[in-house]
Amino acid sequence: MHAEKPPPATGSPVPVSPQARGDIQNLLERYCWTIDHGLLDEWVTCFAADGVLHIRGTELRGRKAIRAEMGERIHQRFRFFRHLTHLASVSVTDSTHALARSYFELRGADTGGRELEALGAYHDELVRTGEGWVLSRRTVEFTYFVHRGEPWEGDLFA
Repeated sequence: MHAEKPPPATGSPVPVSPQARGDIQNLLERYCWTIDHGLLDEWVTCFAADGVLHIRGTELRGRKAIRAEMGERIHQRFRFFRHLTHLASVSVTDSTHALARSYFELRGADTGGRELEALGAYHDELVRTGEGWVLSRRTVEFTYFVHRGEPWEGDLFA
């Protein structure tokens, strides 16, 4: 099992407006829908232009690097997958910055057709730009990632 530390909290939370909460929730939903359906050019716009994706000990910086690396990983490993996300806990630190954390389940099949399942958490730093709310940093923490029906003793891709 490989758990990464979440990013540190910054600032004191301020009340989250319904508009900000809705916009952030829509972003998090769009992230899952677009990657699940292979819409990687749209998916990568969920990140700030200089955004960071930290996943499995790798830190990818900028949309181009994120798109290239994750596109290759997905192509090599998965026939398909679907994210089943849980409601995010959101705190706004100021008018243009927010933090969010949420759990996810991942179901799918590898390129050989074997079913996969995973559990994990997202730890997000968000920024509001001219494009709206986007991820300035997402840390993906896998609790486990196994072929369906196998014991949860290890992490398939660790």
